[in-house]
Amino acid sequence: AAAIMGVSCCFLFFVPTPLLINNWFYKKSGLVLGIALTASGLSGSIWTPLGNYFIETCGWRAAYIIMACISAVLVIPAILVLVRFQPMDMGLLPYGITQEEWNVRPKTVVPEEKKKKRALSSILADCSGSKKQFFFVLITCCTLSYCASYLQYLPSFAVSIGLDSGAGAQIASVAMIGSLIWKLSLGWKNDRWGAKRSTLLGLVTVIVSFSCILLLPGDPVFLSVGVFLYGAAPAIMAVSPSVVTKSVFDPSYFGEIYSYITIGTSLVTAAAASVIGAIYDFSGSYNLGFLLGIVCCT
Repeated sequence: AAAIMGVSCCFLFFVPTPLLINNWFYKKSGLVLGIALTASGLSGSIWTPLGNYFIETCGWRAAYIIMACISAVLVIPAILVLVRFQPMDMGLLPYGITQEEWNVRPKTVVPEEKKKKRALSSILADCSGSKKQFFFVLITCCTLSYCASYLQYLPSFAVSIGLDSGAGAQIASVAMIGSLIWKLSLGWKNDRWGAKRSTLLGLVTVIVSFSCILLLPGDPVFLSVGVFLYGAAPAIMAVSPSVVTKSVFDPSYFGEIYSYITIGTSLVTAAAASVIGAIYDFSGSYNLGFLLGIVCCT
């Protein structure tokens, strides 16, 4: 069931959302992506207590059925009625480009026979990209994925330094609030500064956050600041992979290349939880894991 849920998330959100936004927005795509991801975080804050209520009142089996029915009623009609792959299907242009600009833009025509599933090397050759570029982007995105995986361990970290479980939950909430703000901020910065500078800003912020957590974990103010800044980690993990891929490679091949990037980041996310847990079991502390996060960001 968990595997099916993970595959479904890829089809419903992780891959389609950046792809659709890339097709529909020529300008301000970073900001729109940040808004979409922020909305997903806000919806999570609604669904979590709602799901908990259904579990307590109806049992977990009935709760899953109820949540599935609500999701189907909300999502399926919206996809069938509202979602279109690209604006040209409706005789429109992407947001932010005029008809004159559209007519003179560089065009890359992908032959029909090459739109089928094919090897990564063939895709990179067609879009004038190199394997070195691809693996650099992949390693960068996987690093972001690893650093974002500490979010689920923040409550356990709070308990490990002597705080109670309530304080741990509060710390996690602060990180989530920071993540929502950083998603919007990084999306906006991407449109103004470009993918490279906005991603570097996020990485520096994550390094500062880990440093704050390591230096004075017992200071509530310092810890709160560090955890709030750490919200940049899941934010850049959500925003940067798509905008970096778009900035490095030909946009006509965005969907194919981004799907490979997503596979890599998903594998790292799946392994990161075990790695972080193993580091804690080995050292008896999360400090070594935070240091590894700083090393990865640098």
